Amino acid sequence: MLFPKDDPKQAHRIRQYLIAVGTSVLVWTLLFLLYWEGYLEKAGVVHVTGAMLFFFGLFYALFRSGLNLRFRDPSLTIEMMESAIVVLIWAMYHATPAGRGVIILMLPFIFLSGLFRLGTRDLLGVAGFSVICYGAMTLLLLHFRAATIDLRLMLLHWAALAAVLVWFAFMGGHMSRMRMQLALSKSGLEKALHAIQELATHDELTGVHNRRHLMEMLRHEKNRCARNGSTFCISIVDLDFFKRINDKFGHQAGDDVLCGFSRSVVQRMRASDYFGRFGGEEFLLILTDTNLEGARIVADRLRRETEQLGFSDTNPDLRISVSIGLAEHRPGDEIEQTLKRADNALYKAKAAGRNRVEM
Repeated sequence: MLFPKDDPKQAHRIRQYLIAVGTSVLVWTLLFLLYWEGYLEKAGVVHVTGAMLFFFGLFYALFRSGLNLRFRDPSLTIEMMESAIVVLIWAMYHATPAGRGVIILMLPFIFLSGLFRLGTRDLLGVAGFSVICYGAMTLLLLHFRAATIDLRLMLLHWAALAAVLVWFAFMGGHMSRMRMQLALSKSGLEKALHAIQELATHDELTGVHNRRHLMEMLRHEKNRCARNGSTFCISIVDLDFFKRINDKFGHQAGDDVLCGFSRSVVQRMRASDYFGRFGGEEFLLILTDTNLEGARIVADRLRRETEQLGFSDTNPDLRISVSIGLAEHRPGDEIEQTLKRADNALYKAKAAGRNRVEM
């Protein structure tokens, strides 16, 4: 199996590695053309081919074994860049002076793979490694093949290489910083958008859906039921004598009651239903795919569970109850008509003594 299915990050790193392999194959093709035209010795092609195959196998083994995770950068970007530099520098050793001039143009090409991943310090390190390797190759040529080189031209190449790679390092670092700043800006915008969406659809105090979002969900549910012929019920829930709670225990206690009651309902409701604060101490529960009898059972269970709620952190003596009005949506009715019938049922529950369910 080429890619690990159980680790998406490792699979992504291997894909990036395969892109680098494809780039290396392109470089090998250019080196082979140099050999074909007589600018590179056969030994150079053989050595470069062997080195590339070795590094291909080595890095793939590191990725597949997971050993790459022990490195500071699990993508092994620097290590792959430096291995490619060593291969190209060694190809230069076996090239003619004209061939070295062509190969040296390929070195900045290696830096492209690190421009968007590495910072200035890392890129400068790779640039320094390249310059040192080029200097080592120059010394080897002076020792073993002094008659075949133009030292002044080699030194000019060396200086030009150092200048170009250092420029690449600073430019790459700048681009990396810009990418990070854009990523941070994007993250900030996403968080701000999420916060705006939360404010637009959720009640600030209780965290449940607000009236606007509930009305949207009602219209959505009405249209859905019109398409498939199903039905839904509306349950308007009112906290009994809520003003007395505020007057007796304080407004903070009232807020605690609203939040505690909301949490209790959210924890027990079905994932397919919708619940939110409709206004003040009134809440709305939308029961999808539920007829009136099913809604009555749910509402009565909610009423009994509310009686058992305690608010010991606020006041051990504090207890609450709810009155609930139910209405089943009728095909052809507007949402406002269904809400009106549920509201009338709620007033019946209050008139009958509260802490009860009416339809």
